[in-house]
Order: sequence, then C-alpha cells, then structure tokens
Amino acid sequence: TTICPNTLTFDELYGTQNLETRIFKPGIIESIFDNKNSNNNNNIRKEEWIVFDGQIKPNWIENLNTVLDDNKVLSLANTKTIKMSPFLHVFFEVPDLAEASPATLTRSSIIYFETSQLGWQPLLITQCQKNVYPLFLNNQNFIEKFNDLTNVSISQAVEFLSENESHLPSSTLSYIDSLVNIFITLMNGQELSEKDGTHIITALYVFAFIWSFGGHLEENKRALFDSFIRDIFSGHLTLPNKGLVYDWKVDPAKGEWLHWSEYMPKFVTIAPENFEVDPLASASIFCHTIETYRISYILKLLLKSNTNVVLSGHSGSGKTTVVNRLMKEMEDEDNEFGHFSLEFSSK
Repeated sequence: TTICPNTLTFDELYGTQNLETRIFKPGIIESIFDNKNSNNNNNIRKEEWIVFDGQIKPNWIENLNTVLDDNKVLSLANTKTIKMSPFLHVFFEVPDLAEASPATLTRSSIIYFETSQLGWQPLLITQCQKNVYPLFLNNQNFIEKFNDLTNVSISQAVEFLSENESHLPSSTLSYIDSLVNIFITLMNGQELSEKDGTHIITALYVFAFIWSFGGHLEENKRALFDSFIRDIFSGHLTLPNKGLVYDWKVDPAKGEWLHWSEYMPKFVTIAPENFEVDPLASASIFCHTIETYRISYILKLLLKSNTNVVLSGHSGSGKTTVVNRLMKEMEDEDNEFGHFSLEFSSK
C-alpha cells in the first residue's frame, strides 16, 4: 500500500475529533494499519509493506517515531494504540533527507541509490520479466528477439537524445515505461505463431520505440530521429521508404505498415439524415487531420496502459479539443474511463 503523505492534511492522515460530538474520525494511516494487522491476525501471515512516497516532513513523520523504534506501536490522538505485527513493515521512498530530524534518522535504515549509477537496466529487466515475457508464453525465440531489439536500440537512443535535447526533457526511465506500455497495449493479449511471431514483435517494438523515445521531439529533430531509427533497425525489418517513420502506423495483428491516411475517417459529401449541427456550439464539429488522428491514437495507447501523458504544443493548436474529443470517445467505448477538466491560468 502506497501513501503520498504530502498530498493529505494532518487530519486526513491521522484522524480528527469533532469537538462538539466527541466522535473521532479515523485517518488513512489508522485504517491501513488496522487492515494490515487484521490480515495477519487471520493467519494469512504474509509480508506487508506500507510505502510513504514523498518528501519527509516534520509535521507528519514525528507521529510515526513510535512505529519506527523498538516498540513498533502506532499511537493516535484518541489514545488508541495499534501494535504492528512482525509481518508489517514501513518504507519511505524520498528524494532526499533534507527535512528529516535526527529522531527519524536514528530509527531508520537508509538505502541510497544514485540514479546515474543505478541506470535504466534494472527497470527494463523488471518490466520484461514481469510484464513482457509472459505475453510470449515462455517462447524462448520470442524472448530472445525482444532482448535483441532492446540491446540494439535503448543505449543508442539514450545517447542520441542526450545530443538532441527536446524543449520537453524527460528521463530514460519514463521512455522505457512508455515503450513497454505501448508494446503491451499493441499486443493486446494476442497469441503469436512461430511463423510470423518474431516479425510482429519486431514491428510492434519499433512502432512503440518511435513514439516512446521520439514522440516528444520537435519537427526539426524528427528527420534526424528518422535516420537514426532506420540505421539501428536496418538488420531487423524494412521500414517504408516514403516520408518519415512518424508517417506510418503498424497493424498489430499482421505487423504491416500502412500510412496514417489509410486509417483516417472517410469524408462523406452527403450528411446522414440524423446529422444535426448546433449553431451555438461550433466546437462540436470536429474534422480529423492526419496529425490529430495520429496524436489521438498514441494518446489512447498510453491512457489504456495507465501511463501519465503530457501533450505539449503552442497556444491555440487544438490540444484541449483533441483531448476532450478523445476522452469522450473512450468513455463511449469503455465504461472504465471517465474524465473531468482542470484549467490553470498563468497568474
């Protein structure tokens, strides 16, 4: 269980007592501790972890000191105490210890990972073992093919992006997350045959790689990225020669490349009988271009894989319209999706 303590108030974390009714409303921490302890009291006997994700702040960490010391007891404002089971552990994932007090530090074991030294390989290995390899049903040929593709591409892409920085910088870890998530979404649980399985894996990987590592690049950098993609994957598949690699979409079932225009909604000259136009809502009329359709498709892949997305562009370029249209479409297709809009001013 993960808690982001800095997004919650003290009362939401630890609970609060109504001064008039004297009724104590439990906080999130109490509820989670109770739930974890009840699991172990029911003879489940499994290791449980409560992760506090975010900067340590004195206003909430000090109340956990009795949890961290040898007593292992959570003491609350309503005099209730919760004894931690031997199977329950507390873990803090923090960027630094700038605001941690000596009382907290002396009660904790500290493990420090330097991002530059850790690298991106552990994340890729974990993602592959946990999420990618199961898609191949232990087929060693498919697993080796996927590994070959990662070996010839990721380290070279990291070097390429370090020399061709974008106005929207990101981290290698987020690129790899997006790569794996797009690939998994494109696979969509399909079973691959020995005949064309490696071809489909290669095509889906290259498409996912193009948009995860190069989707954020500006127009003047995309030609360079196009040449880079063709070079590193030249020994694995033949990409269409016309235009840039961004101009082509892969068919997930066949691994074939078709121009985005082939997927565009067809224009009709005569409207259907039930077609209505609200003259007061011109924004309700939406005509896809190749660019808007392409962006919507990539956004949908990322959203279906629960990936956070930043859509960047100049003011008035249609970002809000594209996103609102896409979310409405996804809501109509799948009841699991819903959306609401938040707007921020520059003031």
